[in-house]
Amino acid sequence: MFQRFFAVPLILLSLVMGMIICLPLTSAQAHLTISPLRVVFDGRTRSADIMLINTSPETNTYRMRWVYNVMDTYGSYKRADVTLTPAFDVAEGVIFSPRQVTLPPEGRQRVRLSLRRPAELPDGEYRAHLVFQKLPNENDPALRQKQDNPPKRGQTLALNVLMGFSIPVIVRQGDYDADISISKPEFVPGTTENGGKPQIKLTLSREGKHSSIGRVIVTWDKSKDPYKRIGVLNNVSVFPEIKERILNIDLLEPNVSGGTVTVTYYGDGPQKGEILAEKTFQMGG
Repeated sequence: MFQRFFAVPLILLSLVMGMIICLPLTSAQAHLTISPLRVVFDGRTRSADIMLINTSPETNTYRMRWVYNVMDTYGSYKRADVTLTPAFDVAEGVIFSPRQVTLPPEGRQRVRLSLRRPAELPDGEYRAHLVFQKLPNENDPALRQKQDNPPKRGQTLALNVLMGFSIPVIVRQGDYDADISISKPEFVPGTTENGGKPQIKLTLSREGKHSSIGRVIVTWDKSKDPYKRIGVLNNVSVFPEIKERILNIDLLEPNVSGGTVTVTYYGDGPQKGEILAEKTFQMGG
């Protein structure tokens, strides 16, 4: 009776924990270098390449598939069951090959993407995320132990979580249309909640049909090296489903007081190097 009572909860827990956890790619976590970290089809672009490099000491297998992610105000993702843009589904309109790769240590593989852009596609932006899912390694000691010693009835089941890492694949139609502004900048002292590092908190606001993609650089005119960068945040996107994104940028200077701080949002991808937005404000003395 006791074993039957806990059988269903254990099975359900195994199913939940066995689901893929999809996160924005971090090479240290995935042991996989992906370049570029996003793909943007704009203008007459019809094809693109993604390079995968296995940086782990083991042979790994990765399987690719599409998912739909919705960005929130803080840049986190929530999974959607269907495309965010019914007028054009990127998962249907972009073909990629191969769909699964096995890479030895330091091994490389090029993944080719091809776009089939509809003739009468309305102006706007269309997106899906391409997930790189690491499959279980047969030589993993934990997996081999699980296979050699399967749990007996009533015992706690070993749980296996498959990690997946995703990059956005974006199709833009029409001339680039995004107006970005920076507002509400404020200095946040270092606390236990933010790891003891002081921060600049601000809001990126976006108007228009397209997303913004870039990096934020913070400079301070009273640092030892005037206008030295005291904060950098890479891979900052504001997708069309949100109008504002709140950023917290860690600062390299432990004591920032007095003078002026300048926050600059530089474009990346097709807008690489362009200043998309900039804000200068006074620091308290």
